[in-house]
Amino acid sequence: MRYSNVVEADAETLLVSSIKRLRGRAFKLKFIGLSGAPDRLVLMPGGRFYFVELKGPNGRLEDTQEILFPRLEELGFKVWILKGVQEVQRFIQHLEMPDVL
Repeated sequence: MRYSNVVEADAETLLVSSIKRLRGRAFKLKFIGLSGAPDRLVLMPGGRFYFVELKGPNGRLEDTQEILFPRLEELGFKVWILKGVQEVQRFIQHLEMPDVL
């Protein structure tokens, strides 16, 4: 396994465990018939939800994601692109105190 995949896996493990601790769910996403889906759909108490894409610190979006993510945002859905553990930690802080980010 390449180093960037290991770092991305660490970020994903942290995201999933933190969401669970906050009584939410972090579902793995796959759009049937369409490539480029964000990695996770995060559902939080109170009806809050987030599309999350996880990358290593130097990761970049796939070409299909460069097309799909702006289309989701045009529909009013933000896609959170989190690069590495530190950005996941900031995202979790946002979930704990939504006015922080």
